[in-house]
Amino acid sequence: MFISNRVNSIAHDGDNTILNLGPLENDKKFDVIADVSNDDVVLNKEPNGQ
Repeated sequence: MFISNRVNSIAHDGDNTILNLGPLENDKKFDVIADVSNDDVVLNKEPNGQ
């Protein structure tokens, strides 16, 4: 999974911080979303509407 080196947005959801890391380099229709909690980080890809 390749991602751009920027943070598009940061949001807080309870105890988690959600970072939108921008579009996948190899599939621009999806953004990489990092869900950061106290103990771990989960990376997901979500459609971005492009």
